[in-house]
Amino acid sequence: MGRTSAGSGADRGSGAGQRGGRTAVVLLSRDLRIHDNPALVAACERFDRVVPLYVLDPALATISPNRNRFLHQCLADLRASLRGIGGDLVVRHGDPVAETIRLARESGADGVAVSADVSRYARRRQQRLRDECERHRLHLAIFPGLTIVEPGTLQPGGGDHYRVFSPYHRRWLGTTWRDELPAPTRIRLPDG
Repeated sequence: MGRTSAGSGADRGSGAGQRGGRTAVVLLSRDLRIHDNPALVAACERFDRVVPLYVLDPALATISPNRNRFLHQCLADLRASLRGIGGDLVVRHGDPVAETIRLARESGADGVAVSADVSRYARRRQQRLRDECERHRLHLAIFPGLTIVEPGTLQPGGGDHYRVFSPYHRRWLGTTWRDELPAPTRIRLPDG
């Protein structure tokens, strides 16, 4: 128990993936949309109730006033989109990992879904989330979503990275992109 899955979102345990009153928290970060959001789509397909969550991280709050204004506008738009399909957006302030675990416990969630991210800060946060989900016996599913070609997919023949953009761009254009997903048609929130 407590294993994570990357990309597949495979469930664990008996009855996993079946409808039966199960709840999932979807932690959103840079994927502030309902369309083409693999974590949100999978949670809506596999769980009866879904709690979309965004955590205002104090570590990122001082980057830029313009970033903060844009972020709050995006969160308002996301909330409106979620309400349009029966859901809502829980917004909390604090450590994203601690707040995710807290909301999962409050809502009786069985699992957490999140989009993989590529920044150093996000990867550390994801590892902490993985550790905490395991400790609290929550299933963690990690999905693509921020990129259309997974990081590390495009490797040059003679090194660890491309030094010139044109060969990378040609290879990127020739690579199979992940499928774009439609928005969920309905989200059901837990009672309360």
